[in-house]
Amino acid sequence: MGDAILTVTTKKQSSLLCKDWFFFGTTEFFHQESFFKKGTHTVKFTNLSPDAKIDIAENGIKVYMMCDGYIDTFISALHMAEAFLGGLGTNPNRTIFGSHVPEYMERENI
Repeated sequence: MGDAILTVTTKKQSSLLCKDWFFFGTTEFFHQESFFKKGTHTVKFTNLSPDAKIDIAENGIKVYMMCDGYIDTFISALHMAEAFLGGLGTNPNRTIFGSHVPEYMERENI
């Protein structure tokens, strides 16, 4: 087993409520990290398997960056909840907790 250390440097955010989301991954593992403040950040991947170390040595760690604000994240989470929360009960006459798929849930799953 071993460790890998990745250094990320972020600069001044474009707005007060802005943050950077990073998705790090290989064929052996994935990790998500969010940075709000500018500066140098260290991400440590611990207890890597021999296969993960070989993959990092040959292919590196893939990095995907998503820029998003807290308000947009909150709105996205609400939409995701709408897609999955509904039809949880046994009474077909109840709006949210009825035994049917509500209209808002159909709309979010299109």
